[in-house]
Amino acid sequence: MPRFLVLDLWGPLCSWGTVAVGDIRPGQAYPTRSALMGLVAGSLGLKRGDKQKQRALAESVGVGVMVRRAGRPLRDFHTVEVPQRRRGARYATRAEELAAVRENDNPIVSRRDYRADAGYSVALWRREKSSGPRLAELAEALDRPVFSPYLGRKACPPGLPLFPRLVEAATMLEAFLVAEGRAPLLASGLSWPPGKELFWDADLPASAVGCAPDGVNHRRDQPVDRLKWIFAERPEAWAALPEKGE
Repeated sequence: MPRFLVLDLWGPLCSWGTVAVGDIRPGQAYPTRSALMGLVAGSLGLKRGDKQKQRALAESVGVGVMVRRAGRPLRDFHTVEVPQRRRGARYATRAEELAAVRENDNPIVSRRDYRADAGYSVALWRREKSSGPRLAELAEALDRPVFSPYLGRKACPPGLPLFPRLVEAATMLEAFLVAEGRAPLLASGLSWPPGKELFWDADLPASAVGCAPDGVNHRRDQPVDRLKWIFAERPEAWAALPEKGE
């Protein structure tokens, strides 16, 4: 029977950035593949410059995301004060750069998207003939991460532990249901809302997902080079999940 590693993400604030050009940093309502791979890589202690291990991880792990609570969109405005480019000017420190700012130098304004009070369940599976770490290693790393995990940006720590659980199930949807029954949240009287949407790597067949896709989108969030911020395009399937009683 297939094995899945299920974890929960709840963020008072999170940011799932997409393709960004200029000063606008847009985001989407659920975790990108690159953000999740970064979360796992950081938990394992992988450095951005370790291209071989980063690539092995990205190629060996499949990802599925169930949106429990999409959260509220929030746009933040950042201003960065920098001097205009001047011939021959070089600044050794940030203090020198700020000291060179003149009255008519305009600050750089960037707009960044966040989600407030959002919750997701994530399923990871190991692809066939993969050379990356096994699911048990990922579960241990996510339970005791080397680097502090964050939800898209370093300013967005998880609001709760990730609760990684290894689950054997015939389908990904079944794995979510089994993992939900093992969530430590239940002991405290808390539980996740029912899933509303499901997104997953499109190479996982519908028979292994537990439902047929409603469509396929293409996302540029497959990590290629973490240092140069290069990402490849990949197909992502999605489905709207029925409300209970439908």
